[in-house]
Amino acid sequence: RFPNVRCLFSRELEAFSQQNGEVTLNLKAPDGQRETVKAQWLVACDGGGSNVRRSLNVPFEGKTAPNQWIVVDIANDPLSTPHVYLCCDPVRPYVSAALPHAVRRFEFMVMPGETEAQLSEPQNMRQLLSKVLPNPDNVELIRQRVYTHNARLAERFRIDRVLLAGDAAHIMPVWQGQGYNSGMRDAFNLAWKLALVINGKADDALLDTYQQERRDHAKAMIDLSVTAGNVLAPPKRWHGAVRDGVSWLLNYIPPVKRYFLEMRFKPMPQYHAGALVREGDAKTSPVGKMFI
Repeated sequence: RFPNVRCLFSRELEAFSQQNGEVTLNLKAPDGQRETVKAQWLVACDGGGSNVRRSLNVPFEGKTAPNQWIVVDIANDPLSTPHVYLCCDPVRPYVSAALPHAVRRFEFMVMPGETEAQLSEPQNMRQLLSKVLPNPDNVELIRQRVYTHNARLAERFRIDRVLLAGDAAHIMPVWQGQGYNSGMRDAFNLAWKLALVINGKADDALLDTYQQERRDHAKAMIDLSVTAGNVLAPPKRWHGAVRDGVSWLLNYIPPVKRYFLEMRFKPMPQYHAGALVREGDAKTSPVGKMFI
């Protein structure tokens, strides 16, 4: 589409180096052929297990959730509703979500002692689905997979001429649906800055503001997602009873009910440092705040 864009699909990054103001990448194609590519900058969006981040020895601090969840994708959505449900079932919490192409996704908490092999057996899968579907025997399973949530944040987003973005920079549980959104915020923040620097209209110090503006908000979204997961699946049964009682009471206080229904508790991006905020600006200043 653009003459200055070259797309290379299905390439494996075997190694890279930074020197003389550029990045050199060694790529391997599916047919085994190797190619060397040189670029001014490398934006690493290679996921939570980022080899780029690891090779640069950037710490990825955080924690792994103690429990696991099994994802079940079903074709021809039997519920036929666009909604997403987070069900705080004290016996087995679960999530129900509508995906594109008429796919219904369920996520069930894996209980202690259960394994992926056991839950994937037809009779056990039917038992899981019987609590959420009227006819669990008449569904087309696309896949089922057990996974573990992680909440981790890279110590640095810029390492010389390499910039980390998306899951390579931060990963979080799914409960607030902010993983993809956070990656998009990274891209929007970084794209115009890279364009200015590459075209000689700004010093590369502008790219330092990428971490200043994005890292704190990414951490806030990670913390919110972890909290939401603890509310959905509390570590102790009595915690769930307290949650249900408090939720029932708050439902009768209209301002509080609106606060939660409209998700006003979600942290909005706010810059305390970066390209737009002057040193010494008071935290009460409107500069650096998002207006909606």
